[in-house]
Amino acid sequence: MVTEFTLDHARIEGGTGQPRGFATVRLAVADGSWLELGQLGDPEDADHFLRTVSG
Repeated sequence: MVTEFTLDHARIEGGTGQPRGFATVRLAVADGSWLELGQLGDPEDADHFLRTVSG
């Protein structure tokens, strides 16, 4: 299942000060729910995720 959120329905939150690849990234939805990705395998995984969701 795939869905696309507008900026007023969801936002990306990232942990600051954490090394790339170990940072926690959260997709926060306007209804209060969220999806969290943490400790991605390689630093490039975090970069790929952020490029994908911002594109």
